[in-house]
Amino acid sequence: MLPRFYREAGIEDLWNRSRPAYDQVIDAYHGPVSRALLEANGYLRNPTSGYLGRRFQIYVDLLGAPNQIQTRSYKDDYYVVVTPSADLQLDEIRHAYLHYVLDPLALKFSKQLERIRGMADYAQGAPALPDAYRSDFVLLSTECLIKAVESRLAGTGERQFLVDRAFREGFVMTPAFAEGLMAYEKQPMALRLYFPDLTASVDLKREEKRLEAAEFTKEAAVKKVRRADPPPEPELTPAEKTLSEADDLYRKRDLEPARQAFLKVLQQTTLTSMHAKAYYGLARVAALEKDPELAERLFEKVLESSPDDETKSWTYVYLGRLADASERRDDAVNNYRNVLSIERAAPAARAAAEKGLQQAFEKGK
Repeated sequence: MLPRFYREAGIEDLWNRSRPAYDQVIDAYHGPVSRALLEANGYLRNPTSGYLGRRFQIYVDLLGAPNQIQTRSYKDDYYVVVTPSADLQLDEIRHAYLHYVLDPLALKFSKQLERIRGMADYAQGAPALPDAYRSDFVLLSTECLIKAVESRLAGTGERQFLVDRAFREGFVMTPAFAEGLMAYEKQPMALRLYFPDLTASVDLKREEKRLEAAEFTKEAAVKKVRRADPPPEPELTPAEKTLSEADDLYRKRDLEPARQAFLKVLQQTTLTSMHAKAYYGLARVAALEKDPELAERLFEKVLESSPDDETKSWTYVYLGRLADASERRDDAVNNYRNVLSIERAAPAARAAAEKGLQQAFEKGK
């Protein structure tokens, strides 16, 4: 059985209503992401998802700002969080996955990388290069390798463009790694075994000439994204539809149909918060029909049914006015004070309570 809080807050009902939207996004990502990661594994000749005991997980956050992707690594575990977007963020997810697979290589073979450390000095003059890469040679090397791999996974006509763009942004080892990967593709070893040969194949004299003639761009390229359509409004439950109809009838002062509709809500759901709104409607109907005793009992039922702060604050206002009408000023004052103690009380209810504390309520004033 669910804990009381979850039952009263309707968490299970909320999840059941929002789950189709989550399932839709997850289904949209599942196939393309699986293919993208399979392609990366195939290129790297990586038979598993990296190394034993490590995790790469992707989460969908439908409540986040659109067109966002956040990646975090905590020791051996890598996490990616994507938010709604018009286009699937496959390139970014694959980029994070390449970090997951290739980050350990740069650390494992850091001594072999020392041979080309001097190339990083040229990166210091690249205005578009983020500061993190200026101060961390291993991180810079890994990012250059990832960009080189991404260029080899791209279509033939796009490969050189991606390499040149990365180079101009300050990822200075990308061209050398991209050329070395051409030789890697012609031999049978996995990249995790071939990595020392890849670094050894860098022609430092050739790269020095390339770097001396480099013209770095001032700003990194920004990916353009299409604006995501807003998520559809969740479909109302039968009880919510009936409650909306009951409120409309109450506003029109069709009191008997409104009463029947509020009573129907009590039968359509077990959520206490919905019951609170139904009792609140029934209490107001009783008040309009000049049955203060019934109205007061029904308002008390509201308070017993876990109402939201807006409903609760107006309930105390009505109880205060009923107490004033029956010349029970002390009870009225206590009810008005209860309104002011509610953190998220409805502003109009708070104003009514403050007025009630200053002067006893009189109908028509």
